[in-house]
Amino acid sequence: MNYTYRYIAQITIEAQSAFAINSGKVGLLHDNVVSKDANGLPYIPGTSLAGIIRHAAIKNGIAEEIFGNGGSEGFGSRVLFSPGLMVGENGKVVEGLKDLDFNDGFYSHFKQLPYRDHVKINDRGTAVDRAKFDEELVFKGTRFVFEIELVGNQDDQQSWEKLLKLINSPEFRIGSGTRKGHGNFSPIEEVCFQVIYDLAQKEELEAYLTKSASLNQILPKSSPLKFEDTAINNWKRYGLKLTPNNFFLFGAGYGDEEADRVGKKEKYIRWEDGKPNLLEEDFILIPATSIKGALWHRVAFYYNNESGNVIGEPTNAQPPSKEFPIETFLDQLKGIREKTNIEVTSEDEVYENLIKEIENFNFEEIDAWKKYMEYLEDEGVKISKSSTLSNDENKGVNELFGFAKDSERKVSGKRGAVLLNDLYIPYDKKKEKVFNHVKIDRFTGGALDGALFQEKAFHSNEPIELELWVESSVLNDDQIKKAFEKSLDDLVSGNLPLGGMTTKGHGFFKGEKLEKK
Repeated sequence: MNYTYRYIAQITIEAQSAFAINSGKVGLLHDNVVSKDANGLPYIPGTSLAGIIRHAAIKNGIAEEIFGNGGSEGFGSRVLFSPGLMVGENGKVVEGLKDLDFNDGFYSHFKQLPYRDHVKINDRGTAVDRAKFDEELVFKGTRFVFEIELVGNQDDQQSWEKLLKLINSPEFRIGSGTRKGHGNFSPIEEVCFQVIYDLAQKEELEAYLTKSASLNQILPKSSPLKFEDTAINNWKRYGLKLTPNNFFLFGAGYGDEEADRVGKKEKYIRWEDGKPNLLEEDFILIPATSIKGALWHRVAFYYNNESGNVIGEPTNAQPPSKEFPIETFLDQLKGIREKTNIEVTSEDEVYENLIKEIENFNFEEIDAWKKYMEYLEDEGVKISKSSTLSNDENKGVNELFGFAKDSERKVSGKRGAVLLNDLYIPYDKKKEKVFNHVKIDRFTGGALDGALFQEKAFHSNEPIELELWVESSVLNDDQIKKAFEKSLDDLVSGNLPLGGMTTKGHGFFKGEKLEKK
């Protein structure tokens, strides 16, 4: 194939939420440290950009055309990516080795980046003991510039346009934790450019050959790149406007000189006249993880209720009527057992070895067991990969919020289908209040001596807007859609609290649903 065309775009993107591209290294202060370039500034590796856009291209059916294919008949990718380099305090990309002052001014804030605390969650949705960890993040508002180039011919025009539209999709998220509010980026149109070079034309060939590798140089013969909102057909948007009823607290995990528990605060970057300004004032942070966790539990409740998976006799349950062929099963089990010789020296050892055999026995070798499992699956009874019946899994939760990989059960895992962002509320010292508490002796009902503690909650009358995107394919299931939308109804009606200390009256919001698209 004679590829004489070069499609090139120079794109500036801005982080609409804090994000992290982990370096795989453990820092002195944090467990996960973000990737940094030679200047010690955060950057986006080209491999990250390639992987994210290729994954989106696969879902939209254009990956094989331009990203290559494997096998003996395969071919390489025709898409080239530069790394995403950070835009510095003067509005220019920081490229090459620079003598940056990390002790004063704008760059000093990148010496100690914000971070978030996390804890590992078990299969019951509760914290695992001694499994706390934290991760370093890059400020919301940080901008990066990268180039993308497609090597092709005149027929690739449509594929190129589809490729660029993916960058303006709600699923274009970079880094880790994209399903917990991190990594949301948007292109900044006024500083995005594209050009198409036909190398068969002498003038355009010369322009291509003289093109600078610097991301600070605008592409020769380029024109502004405009993005259309046409890459969101596979997602449904929900908008909520929420106003706190009273005080709320999203804990920072530490205290200050006034209280043992304080709310999480964070700064972000605002752009003015093409230059960044890291705001000096703090903002009250409502992490997307807190909203997601509350919705997770409420969706589980509503989905179980809709599907009849409740305590007691389910109203719509239809248990299999066919009895298990126990005699056939035992005959086949006995036949397999006779092939096994175990030498024992005591009666206790007989039982121990028998228990070990039962625990490790592969029941799938027995035809009667396999046929019965197939029958139960046909009847709609949920069976786990370990060949035991399981009532713990909730399809609504799994489809909406995903689930972890389980190697023992040979479950590959699934990432969530709900996207949402962190929320920031302007901080006002006057709207804080310290609440005093004392630990109660469970035996006497009185106060424990020396167990006084304080919490500092916050109140705001300003409404906040929450935007959620859900994959449309998941909402095709009526039960899942109903459970999710009922959970949102609870949130706006004040029946679903957010944050900490909700049993003490904190964290209740009221509002309204905004127009859906």
